[in-house]
Amino acid sequence: MQLVGSAAVRVGLSCDVGALIDRLNNLPDHIRYIEVEHRRMSSSDANLIRIAFGNSDYRPLVEWFAIHGWFMYKSDGAISSLVRYDEISSLWHQISSGNYKTDSFGTVYSVNDDNVIDRASSLIVVFSSMSLPFDGSGLSRYFEQNFSSINRHVGSGSVVLRIADIDGVVGGFYSPTRLVPDRIDRVQHLIECLAEEYDIDPDRVILYGGSKGGTGALLHALHNSDGWRCVAVDPVVDDSYYESTFGDSHWTGGRIFLQRKVDLFENAVTQVVSGSIGARFAVVTSPRSPLFSSVKSLAEQIPSDDLVFAVSDDSRIRDHPDVSRCTLRFVTGLLNVWASGVRVAGQEISIG
Repeated sequence: MQLVGSAAVRVGLSCDVGALIDRLNNLPDHIRYIEVEHRRMSSSDANLIRIAFGNSDYRPLVEWFAIHGWFMYKSDGAISSLVRYDEISSLWHQISSGNYKTDSFGTVYSVNDDNVIDRASSLIVVFSSMSLPFDGSGLSRYFEQNFSSINRHVGSGSVVLRIADIDGVVGGFYSPTRLVPDRIDRVQHLIECLAEEYDIDPDRVILYGGSKGGTGALLHALHNSDGWRCVAVDPVVDDSYYESTFGDSHWTGGRIFLQRKVDLFENAVTQVVSGSIGARFAVVTSPRSPLFSSVKSLAEQIPSDDLVFAVSDDSRIRDHPDVSRCTLRFVTGLLNVWASGVRVAGQEISIG
């Protein structure tokens, strides 16, 4: 371990991962940056995540970094650089420039209220999907800017809140992890504070996301008891598909997460109290998606009066990522309907 600055050290990626982790466990508190050198075993586009994904011997090291709050922010193919979680706000230019903000818990977010003329009437919360590439080296992999033009497609008075998902290796799914076991409370607190700041009624708060973002939107709507609504597009509600088909590309099979998604959602659904305000939850999916059976199984556990279950058989859908793109018109319409305060009855519908 070599000191390369007043707050940084460099370590070599060795075969003895256990010994390296032991050294990292004894890092002085003033260290804020770690450089991992891997030039002898990598290609020009490699980074620590890609190396560990291809060689399971290094997975415990990458998990150690995630559990202890170290996040890769750049790699040149030879060295991957990581920053400690409490230093992110000083490092990330998007935060220092004011484009992104952080709350009292360190949650990174952005707010756009360009559509507010007289007063705010709704809050649309966008949860990020996996970025492309999902295993890139920059911090932007935790804050994909899905539906970047959303402000042009929702009505006046709509405030758009985006919440970053800085946790895990490629994201924490806005769920409890060993690093942040109270992630649900933190996200709920941020949304509540923004809704209060703009004086927005709870039933005009709509959570939206696709894939990983759909996981977050649905999870946090299920946990809320004040009337928040959600539009979750083909959410990832079961870890098994990505673990078995893609070799655990989401890094959910190790020690990072406190619960399996199946258990996490089963517990969340049991907390739902059915009301008389119409549907609160919209789940959009397709039988053409490999996630369909798990999404449908979860939807069947939600009280039918509270759920809009929208199924698309659009021939353009070839795989999971296509569902969000091919259902965007329906999703936008529902976002606007709920943002306007119109109630929708629980139902199962076909959207083409």
